[in-house]
Amino acid sequence: MNYEELKNAIENLADSQIVGFYLDPDLFSLRLDFAFDPNEVTSVELLNIYHILLSNDPVGNDGRSFLTFEISFNRLNENRKDVLDSLGYMFEYNKERDKNFLGNEIYHLRIEGEICMHVICANVRILKQL
Repeated sequence: MNYEELKNAIENLADSQIVGFYLDPDLFSLRLDFAFDPNEVTSVELLNIYHILLSNDPVGNDGRSFLTFEISFNRLNENRKDVLDSLGYMFEYNKERDKNFLGNEIYHLRIEGEICMHVICANVRILKQL
């Protein structure tokens, strides 16, 4: 799936509900399960996470789902440092140490709704579950 297809698929999940939230700190990954109805779930896996910012505790919600109102997904280019700085990323940049971060493609997922989040990651996958 190319970037434009990925962007459209993710942004088309707006007005759905997040029915699953699975964070794996060991793998630096997050899986979000989205559903418009209970019979069809689309999972978005965010891999190699650099930064995550949440407005609510999705794990302590006793199985409650979260409505999403707006979703944006963008590839970060030259402005990646500015975007991270605006999100409160507190680490200093070192060109030698951060070659992978500064040189590789990274993405920014923003979700606004009953839960708000910003995720900066290096890889994204979409899975359909029936």
